[in-house]
Amino acid sequence: MKSPDGFSGVVFDELTVQRVISTVLPKAPLSAREAIKRVFGGLFPFDDAVRVPVEGRSATSMVRAMLQDLTSDASRNAVPLLETYMGTYGVASPDDERLRSRAGMAIGKVAVALRQRGHPVGVACATVEGTILAVPYYIDPWAPDPR
Repeated sequence: MKSPDGFSGVVFDELTVQRVISTVLPKAPLSAREAIKRVFGGLFPFDDAVRVPVEGRSATSMVRAMLQDLTSDASRNAVPLLETYMGTYGVASPDDERLRSRAGMAIGKVAVALRQRGHPVGVACATVEGTILAVPYYIDPWAPDPR
């Protein structure tokens, strides 16, 4: 598939995401890499992915607004962050804030590496009804503001 921005000509697919995950998290066990891959899985197929505009509110606040509509792409692509990440290491953490921070750092490393390779993507971690949901998104200059 061509790049979501339609200009760079860089191929972006599940294999690209898998390679980046393996590159930036080389010591992570397979289960951890699969969990991160599951988070980024919402970017495919491209037509069903969440898009946020370049300008405006933060991506997290836009995704949080989208999550209010249970039929939105954001709701369909949302992954419970802590349950997904915690299950990958088989170790329960007594501190959810520490776990959220670790998960966010791992996801952030992958998102940054993808952006450096020319893919305008990110992951918003929004809290909805006490659950942190990770929602991958494309940065799309033509996306409407979800307000």
